[in-house]
Amino acid sequence: MRSFTISLFILLNINLLYSQTWPKYYGQANRIDRSWDIIETYDNGYLILGSYPAFSWLIKTDINGQILWEKIIDNEPNPLGTSLAIEAASDGGILVCGIALSAYSNKYCPFVMKLDACGEKEWCKIFEGSPNNTPWAQDIKETDSGDIVVLVFQYGILPEETIHLFKLTTDGDVLWKEPLATTYNHPGTAHKEGKRLIINNEGNYIISGDGYWRHPWEPGPGVWLRPMFIKADSMGNELWVLPFGLNDTIVGAAYHTLPLKNNTFLGSGYNWPASNMIEPMHFIYDNSGDELGYSILKPDSINSLLTQGAFEISQMTDSGVFSSGTFVRENGQLETTVDCLLTFDTITFALGPFNHKLNLNGRYPNLSTLSHDEKLLTSSNYYHSSTDYDIFLAKLNLNLEYDTAYPGNYNYDSLCIPGPPQSGFIYLDDCDIITSIEMPSAAEYRAKISHIPIRIFPNPANAQITFALENTEHHRNIELRCFNLLGLQQHHARIISGQQQAAVNVSGWPPGMYVAVVYSNGKPVGRGKFVVQ
Repeated sequence: MRSFTISLFILLNINLLYSQTWPKYYGQANRIDRSWDIIETYDNGYLILGSYPAFSWLIKTDINGQILWEKIIDNEPNPLGTSLAIEAASDGGILVCGIALSAYSNKYCPFVMKLDACGEKEWCKIFEGSPNNTPWAQDIKETDSGDIVVLVFQYGILPEETIHLFKLTTDGDVLWKEPLATTYNHPGTAHKEGKRLIINNEGNYIISGDGYWRHPWEPGPGVWLRPMFIKADSMGNELWVLPFGLNDTIVGAAYHTLPLKNNTFLGSGYNWPASNMIEPMHFIYDNSGDELGYSILKPDSINSLLTQGAFEISQMTDSGVFSSGTFVRENGQLETTVDCLLTFDTITFALGPFNHKLNLNGRYPNLSTLSHDEKLLTSSNYYHSSTDYDIFLAKLNLNLEYDTAYPGNYNYDSLCIPGPPQSGFIYLDDCDIITSIEMPSAAEYRAKISHIPIRIFPNPANAQITFALENTEHHRNIELRCFNLLGLQQHHARIISGQQQAAVNVSGWPPGMYVAVVYSNGKPVGRGKFVVQ
C-alpha cells in the first residue's frame, strides 16, 4: 500500500482558475472525496481535513485556495480509519483526531495525533480498552495552557456511558478521562451523542449534541430525541446537562454552540416535528444551563425549493450571525448547502432579516469557519453522482458573494525549518497504545494533584538541603515551612506556582529531626521529615 504515488488534486473546472478565484474543487473523478473539517492556519493559509476511500487527507492551501502540500494519513494494514476533526495548535502545529485500527487488538479505536508545523508527526495515541467495537474521537480543542481536550463517542460501557472527555498534555500524556451525561446520573435517558466541543471564556467545556429523554408528564419506556447541551469545568466535573425543549415537546438535535455576549450561547441544529420534515433551528441558553428561547425557521422561507434542513454551525461577525447547514430540495434528490447571514436579536430571540447563498449541488454537512479578516470559509462535498463527490471550498464576503483573489506574495509555513513541508504519508502503525487502565478518572486525577509530594535530599544534611516539589503548577499561595520536633518554626519561604525545587542552607541549624510542611492557600498539602547533623 505504501508504494503507490500520492494523487495530486484535480481542479475539476480548469476555467475557474482564470475566470475567478472561488470556488475551488479538490478530488479525483469517479471517487468519493469528502470534507470533514477546515481551519485557518497561523500563516493565513487553510487546512482542509478530508478523506477518500480508505484514507484521510490533509490539504494545505494558500490564501486563495491553491494547494501548497498534502498529506495522506495511512492506517495500514487495514486503512479504514477516518480523521474527523483538526485544531490549530498554538505552536503552529496541527492536532488531529478520529478513528483508527489498532494493530494491538485489530479493533477500531479513538486516536489523537500531533503534527508539527511541517506536517510531520510528533506523537500519536490510539486509545484501547473500550468494550465497544467502534468508539471514535469526534472533536478536539487546545486549552490556553496548551493541554488538549478530546470529545469521544462510545468509549465506555453502553448504554450508560456514551460521551467522554479525554484530557491530554501538550506532549500527548493522558491526564484523565471522564464520562458525562451518563444514565447513572440521568435515569430515563438513552443514547446520548456529543457532536461538537467548544471552550468558553471561563475555560469550561460546552458540548452540543443530542440524546433521548422522556416527556416529563409521560412516565414509561418511551423516549424522544432532544437537542442537548453539556457543561463541564476544566477538571472534568459535570456542571449541568440541558435537554432543550422538554416542556415544549421539541424533538431534534444540536450540532454546534456559539458563545454570545453576557455569557449566553447560541446553539445550531434542527427541530423534527410530527410532519417528519426537519426544520432549521437556533437555541438560546445561558451559562447556568437555563433555556432563554429558540427560533425555528421554515426551509421554504429561505428558498421555495427547500423542504427541510438543519443549521450545523454558526459564526459571529461584525454584521451578525452566520449560520450554515444542509438542506433538501423539493425533489428530494439533491441536498443543498445554505449559507445564511442572520441578524439575531438576543433580547427577543427573534431572527431578523437574512441573506443566503445556495450551493445547489452540495452534499452532506457544510463546514464553516471565519478567516482572520472576517471572511467566511465554507467547505462541503460537491455532488456529481452517487460514486463521485469532490471537496468544495469557497471564501465569501459578508454579502455572501465569492471573495476576490488576494494579490501579492505571502510567506507560508514560515515555522517549518529548514524548508517548506513536503507532500507525503503519515503512518499510524507505530502509534502509542493507551489502555483504559492507564487513564485515570478525573476524580483520581484531582486527588493526585491536590497534594504536593516532597522529596528531600541529601538526608541527613549538614550544609544545604534541597526540597523537590511536585504539582505546584496546580496550586496557588504556596508556602514551605520547616518545624523542629517542638513545633517551633525554623524556616519559612514562598514557593512560586510551577517551582520544582527549593534549596535551604541548614548549616547554622541545631542538629536534630525536622518536619517540612507545604501549604496551599493556608492548607497543608504535603510534608516530609529530614535530619540536620
